[in-house]
Amino acid sequence: MPFEHIKTIFTPVLLTEEGDMDPALKLAGSLARASGAHVIARVLGVEVPRTYSPLSSVAANYVGEANEAMKKRADARARDAAHLLGGYAQSVDCLAHTAPHGILVDEMLMFGRLSDLSVVNRSAGRFDESGALLETLLFESGRPVLVTPPQASEFRARNIVVAWDGSSRAARAVADAMPLLRAADRVVIVCVTNEKDLRRPSPGTDLAGALARHAVAPEVNNLSASDRNAARAIREHAVAVQADLIVMGAFAHSRLRQMVLGGVTDSMLRDAEIPLFMSY
Repeated sequence: MPFEHIKTIFTPVLLTEEGDMDPALKLAGSLARASGAHVIARVLGVEVPRTYSPLSSVAANYVGEANEAMKKRADARARDAAHLLGGYAQSVDCLAHTAPHGILVDEMLMFGRLSDLSVVNRSAGRFDESGALLETLLFESGRPVLVTPPQASEFRARNIVVAWDGSSRAARAVADAMPLLRAADRVVIVCVTNEKDLRRPSPGTDLAGALARHAVAPEVNNLSASDRNAARAIREHAVAVQADLIVMGAFAHSRLRQMVLGGVTDSMLRDAEIPLFMSY
């Protein structure tokens, strides 16, 4: 098996009125089929916090009824998700889980830390529930995250773009993705210049030489872009070379990670139409 190093895949999906949970489930399932991995899936319902004031009994009753309805929906969707994943993977642990948002995200973090890879749907924005979940797993689990765009339906890693800036985060992503790179038919290293997040770029030829010692024969393409357009340059080049996966490190300002993501990271998380394999 080309991905036999992946033994456990974690995929948390939020139960929301909008959006489709299936892309992450399908990518997790298809990767499990290729690797023989165990899949841990959690369908997450965000509860409204309960109030205990004697003056708010009506509101408390409403909150209780809403949370109970949420739990029933989550249970039903978890059964659907288990059925979907069962069509791919031999070993599946799929359950519903409901809790207030902060508790929910914290509880999911340990699953990410105990897995080889987390597979998460792309978020529409940083400050919604899915954005908080994605960022927590990406920046705090210590494990790589596969970010899934809405149209994804099957995991592929035959043609991989590596977004290389010479940073420690990019190096971590390359190391985490090394088994995928070795199994790929084509690997393209993309280096972007004139971008503020890429202040100390390392030539792609140096990375190519290092990868060659792992039996990877990459191409190297250097792109020029302003700091505002670096992410777009990476995305457009990935489309141009028909990549089915982008490997890259995640960047965030060290003291203000809760407030400020790196420009390229933020744009890629919001707009990439190709699955992202990201490490921090």
